[in-house]
Amino acid sequence: MDLAEGFKQQAEEHQALIDRLMTQLKALEAKIDEAEARKKLLLARKKGVEAAEAVRRMESRLDQHPALEAFEEMEPESWPWKTATRP
Repeated sequence: MDLAEGFKQQAEEHQALIDRLMTQLKALEAKIDEAEARKKLLLARKKGVEAAEAVRRMESRLDQHPALEAFEEMEPESWPWKTATRP
């Protein structure tokens, strides 16, 4: 094997290595994109849960507030949004 053939073989090996590395890089980029999408989904879920919890806390505080009870006692029973019946 002469020097030119050695260089040709070495260039072919390098090209094969480059091709494998490019394939692996594309696969890694796809995994990164998938992880970023998953992160956005989880953050959106977290914000939804936090918002729901804030609403529950607010409702809990309103239910415990005596002024709300006094206001409800002043409401006429005939108002259309009044759904609960009193004994």
